[in-house]
Amino acid sequence: MKNIEFINMGRENIKFNLVFNNQEFSKDNFRNYLEEGIIWDDEIGYAGYKTKEAAVNTILSFIFGKNEIMTDIRLDIKKVSDIISGSIKSCNKFVEIEDLNIFVFPTVSNFTLKNLNGVCGLTPWKKTILFFINPIEKWEEELKETSCHEYAHIITHRFHNWKTLLDSLIFEGIAEHFREQVVGGDIAAWANALNEKELIPIMKKLIPLLESEDFNLYSNVFYGNNEFKQWSGYSLGYYIVKLFMLNNEINNWNEIFKLPAKEVLDKSKFIEKC
Repeated sequence: MKNIEFINMGRENIKFNLVFNNQEFSKDNFRNYLEEGIIWDDEIGYAGYKTKEAAVNTILSFIFGKNEIMTDIRLDIKKVSDIISGSIKSCNKFVEIEDLNIFVFPTVSNFTLKNLNGVCGLTPWKKTILFFINPIEKWEEELKETSCHEYAHIITHRFHNWKTLLDSLIFEGIAEHFREQVVGGDIAAWANALNEKELIPIMKKLIPLLESEDFNLYSNVFYGNNEFKQWSGYSLGYYIVKLFMLNNEINNWNEIFKLPAKEVLDKSKFIEKC
C-alpha cells in the first residue's frame, strides 16, 4: 500500500503499517485513497484479498460501519505497535511464524465501539492481519487479546484451506482458547453468549450444513438473524473446542493447529450430545 506510515516493531519480518492517523475524512474520500493505494503483492494479494474491489469494500465496511464520516481519531502509534508486538512475542513462545503484514486503520463503526471495546481484527488470508481501532476505554487490553486471536488465524491459514462453516466454527474456537492460554483474560462475550442447552439445538440444525461454503449462512450463524442469536457460531465453536481440550490430552499447540476441523469435532464428542 502506498502513502502509509511504516513503524519498526523490532522484527525485520513484521511489516507494520498505520493508515490515516489523526485525520478527518469522508467515506468517499477514503474509498478513492484505497483504490489508488492498495497495490498487488505476490505474497498477500491486495492486503490479503484476491481482488482490489474485495479489499476496498471490506476495509471500508470495518472502518465506517453505517457511518459516512471518519472523525479525527488520535492513535498512540508507539502504544499500538508495542501492544501488538508484545502479544505476538507471547504467541511466538507457543508457535512461530515466518513473516507477517499488519495494517492498522482507525474506525468509527458503531458495532465495534459497542461490542468490541473499540478494536476489531481481521485475518483475510495468509500473513496478513488488519486491525481497526478506536481508542475508547479498555481498548489496550482488547487489542492485546485480539492480536493473539488473529495470530492464531495466521497459523490456521498455514495448514488449512479455510472454506466451510465447520472450518469457521472450529478455527474460531481454537483461536479463542489459544488467546486465553497465551495472554489470559476473561472469556470473550461472543464465546460465552450461549450455554450448552442453547447450543445443542443449534448444532442439530447445522449438522447437515457443516460443509457449506455459503457466506450468508456463515454471517447468519456468527452475527445473528431471526433464526440465530448473535455470536451463535463463536459460542458453538468455543464450546466444541472446549470439549475437545477436555477429552483429549493434546497440549502442544503446533499439533492442535494442524488438526482438521472434522477431527476436532469428532474428538470433542459434542455430536453425541445432539
